[in-house]
Amino acid sequence: MPKLTESPGLDIESSHDSKHLRKAEQSLLDLIHFTEQLSAHIHHLRNESAFFSTIIEEFKKTKRFTASIVLLTEDGKGLRVARSSLPPKIISKGERASALRMNNYAIDLKKSLIYRKVVQDGLTVQVRVSDIIAQLFPKPVAYAICEITGYTKKMCIITPLKKSGRIIGAFAMSSTEMGASLIPSVRYFAEHLSAALELAEESGERARAEEALRVSQELLEAEQRALEAKNVALKEILQQIGSEKRIIEAHFANNVERVLLPIIEKLKKRTTTLETEYLNLLERNLKEIASPFLAKLSVKYSRLTPRELEVCNMIKSGLSSKEIAVLLNISALTVHRYREFIRRKLGITNKDVGLTTYLNTEEMG
Repeated sequence: MPKLTESPGLDIESSHDSKHLRKAEQSLLDLIHFTEQLSAHIHHLRNESAFFSTIIEEFKKTKRFTASIVLLTEDGKGLRVARSSLPPKIISKGERASALRMNNYAIDLKKSLIYRKVVQDGLTVQVRVSDIIAQLFPKPVAYAICEITGYTKKMCIITPLKKSGRIIGAFAMSSTEMGASLIPSVRYFAEHLSAALELAEESGERARAEEALRVSQELLEAEQRALEAKNVALKEILQQIGSEKRIIEAHFANNVERVLLPIIEKLKKRTTTLETEYLNLLERNLKEIASPFLAKLSVKYSRLTPRELEVCNMIKSGLSSKEIAVLLNISALTVHRYREFIRRKLGITNKDVGLTTYLNTEEMG
């Protein structure tokens, strides 16, 4: 079997370098495979909170990669930790060492040159976690945090996180086999995150617009229903007014014909010729004002003679055949024949309906 090399030392070193290279290659392949799957998974999410939570939960499952998402504060002077896949024990140790709560803590960009390069200059950097901590805390505190959390030699890659072309924060990732070869994959993954964030924002805006449109449509429909209800109510009111108007007209006409006209007839018999002329004028005016029923019948039932129309008016006023005979100076038998003629012309000869009821019904309709 041929020897790999004559120098045992070189054999050991070459073997070590080869193993390290294979380990780095495998780590890179694993990261590429993981980020590709995660990128495909997050693109269907449309809620930013669920979006960040899903990323962090998937990183927790790997047991090899850790990730943190930091976002610019409203004033743009700091970064707050939005999500982190760090184990709770590590977070708790860091909080005890720094006497700070991660949820309430904001990275001051004036103190952190590393993060300024990322969020202000748009650079992707690979640094020691201890160097980041050293820029944020006094030396004794920074040393204590690194020792307690085990971050003395740990490396991480930090890359800008964007939305709509604007840097909104940073994505930081570390692993047990961190190397410069991972930088392109981390940067590429961050670009996927940015694209997904833009889709989530566009979807959110579209959802808000659709919701606003739905609310507007519901308000419009409610207003339409209210308007229709008002129209129905108005129509009913107008019908009621019309009905009451017809009732008042009918009652007025009845009172004129049954009370006033008979009195005028009696006065005619006791007055002079001149006074009789005035009474005739008064009678004509009263009939013109108070007898719309006669006008209606004359138009609707043109086949009736003037005398038959006159009889109709008296019948609908409730006068009996005897009373009509006296007023018209005719016999009761003649009034009876008029009744038969009227029923035949009105088409109710064989109908079981009284002539008085029919005429009043016709007037009210």
